[in-house]
Amino acid sequence: MKALRFERTGDLAHLELVEAPTPAAGKDEVLVEVKAAGVNRSDLSNVMGNHRYTTLPRVPGRDFAGVLAHSGEPVWGTGAEFGFTRDGSHAAYLVIPAAAVARKPRSLSFTQAAACGVPYVTAWHALEQARVGKGTKLLVLGAAGAVGAAAVHLARLRHAEVEGAVRAGLPTGQPLQGQWDVIFDTTGHWLAPAIAALERHGRVVVIVAPGEGKENVPIRELYRREASIVGVNSLLYSPAECARLLRELAPHFESGALRASERISPSPLGIEPYAALKAGRGGKFVFSFE
Repeated sequence: MKALRFERTGDLAHLELVEAPTPAAGKDEVLVEVKAAGVNRSDLSNVMGNHRYTTLPRVPGRDFAGVLAHSGEPVWGTGAEFGFTRDGSHAAYLVIPAAAVARKPRSLSFTQAAACGVPYVTAWHALEQARVGKGTKLLVLGAAGAVGAAAVHLARLRHAEVEGAVRAGLPTGQPLQGQWDVIFDTTGHWLAPAIAALERHGRVVVIVAPGEGKENVPIRELYRREASIVGVNSLLYSPAECARLLRELAPHFESGALRASERISPSPLGIEPYAALKAGRGGKFVFSFE
């Protein structure tokens, strides 16, 4: 089978398209024929060596949509282990735990479904941990991105008062307008201005740390509001946990209340989407095997 694989980290030159044996499912596992696989920034950071627990050699890729090899049932999924401690979805076939099987919504194509895993898992846990519910005043920074768009859809499902802002429309370093119960900064660039725009007991959610991962925090602004910073790490959730969440969300995709990214860029299997992410290109990249 065709697969992407890296045996060393630190440079995209270590990521190669290879011919590999089709994996075999073991006890309590199933084999998935991958029809589409999402490409996430964490996949790129994995190849670049930013995750010390990754075992090598490794096939990267967290998100997938395909069919069960033994039955043809359409499935989708994601999970912390894929691409890090077990081979991931950037290959023609993928072995997953049987507990991680979740039926793909009929309303989504394989390409659309493969674009949903990490974005929706991340957005869901961000809203859950920030206690976003009916009437919560929520600002999503980076709403044009995959995670930001998912957060907006999920917040509306929770009957929050949500507003989205795209990064291009935010002048760097300038104050944010309004006062908010929760600000979800999907970009990692607006921590200090976000804290200054919180209501009392407000929460800022962060999911990424640009550069060296260090940020100056305006402590006085934080404690005077009795506010808090909420960190969310989607790499803590197993394939089985993610499958349970996707099963819960599936009816809302079927109804149209939730949608896949509108900025999907399908691509054949190769390193080009990784290079595009490294260069800072936007959009949601998906490998298509259809």
